[in-house]
Amino acid sequence: MKQIIYIIGLILLIMVKAYSVELSIVAGSPHQEYDFVREVLVERFRLQDSSQSSISDHTSRIFYFAQKNGVKSIISIEVLTGAGSGSYEQVMEGMRFAATRSKVILNALGPLTNSWCQVMASYPSVVFMTPVNSDGKIVDTSKFPDCRAANILIVSGLDTSLTDLHSTQDRGDIVRLAVPFVNLKSPIGSASSRAYGMGIVAGKMAQLIRANPELTGAELINLFFKTNTIYLEKLEGKVKAGRAFVTLE
Repeated sequence: MKQIIYIIGLILLIMVKAYSVELSIVAGSPHQEYDFVREVLVERFRLQDSSQSSISDHTSRIFYFAQKNGVKSIISIEVLTGAGSGSYEQVMEGMRFAATRSKVILNALGPLTNSWCQVMASYPSVVFMTPVNSDGKIVDTSKFPDCRAANILIVSGLDTSLTDLHSTQDRGDIVRLAVPFVNLKSPIGSASSRAYGMGIVAGKMAQLIRANPELTGAELINLFFKTNTIYLEKLEGKVKAGRAFVTLE
């Protein structure tokens, strides 16, 4: 009996160690001179380098919103050049690496492809957040069959009223959450990106993970929905269940 308990404990220890970092951010290279980056950055997986560029500003803002809202450890998955370019293959390589390190992965990049969702769906114990495309259209879900996986949280952006989607945002039943999007304020200035709202969401998820370390994938998403989201009538038919996260901090 003691041997069985020991083995179970060892398995749990390995699982905890495997996900010892709370968040991975798939984007560019952050500015490490900012305290809110240095305090949480524990590892860098560098496939490209966007240092000293506007891409670094963008990535650093994601760090800011995540750190401000509770994330304590982040791996930076750097797949963009300073010009903002990168390959689909490197994004997928970065996702695979991140899935071995953290329970939550924030992919700040687009456009969304089903091949990305195939990679995400192959790691069901990990939460993947990723933005929907920004064409202002209804998503043709037949092109994204793997994006329906329960561990994938596809996100769209709210307008300034925080009651409806912004006009640029795609919509449809694979979109599972709407988040703050427009003119979000940070120490690096105001800017608009779903990734910043996703950073706030990541902070709330990190808090849930610390309180419920056994939860993974879809379980973590469902608990987040129950504790941190609201129904908005104007999102009916645009976002699944009309679900929104409207907290700015």
